[in-house]
Amino acid sequence: MLDRIKEEFEGAQARVRDVSGRINDRSGSLVRSARHQVHLARGESQERLWKLEHQALDLVDSVLEKADDLPGVGLVSDSIERIVEQRRDSSLANPIEDYDGLNARAAAAAVRELGFVELLKVERYEKENKARKTVFESIDRQRVLLTREPYVEAVA
Repeated sequence: MLDRIKEEFEGAQARVRDVSGRINDRSGSLVRSARHQVHLARGESQERLWKLEHQALDLVDSVLEKADDLPGVGLVSDSIERIVEQRRDSSLANPIEDYDGLNARAAAAAVRELGFVELLKVERYEKENKARKTVFESIDRQRVLLTREPYVEAVA
């Protein structure tokens, strides 16, 4: 009788350990998934803000062009244009040092270390300058990598 109770107790302990392990695995999976969703949302929001900033700068340029004929606008338009250009230059600055000196293969390799907004900057620079297919392909691959769920190492 005592042996039977002992066996049932050990069986119950094993089931509790099994359920506890499954709960831990599931909670870990949910946390990783939530972190990944936050990562994607952060990257997407950074991209949207960067694009909105450039749309706003383009709009200011357009307004200034149309308003040049109005009296008094010339007094402020030069300084506003200068501020807009400074902001555009700083937000478009290529994040890769000495980028112009890199061949396509080296530029494509350098892209592998970039985040969401930095990829936009390099992509825009490439479109306006060299337009190298190899670099565009590397940018696309890096975007895919940034949207994948992170590699999960086995917990020892």
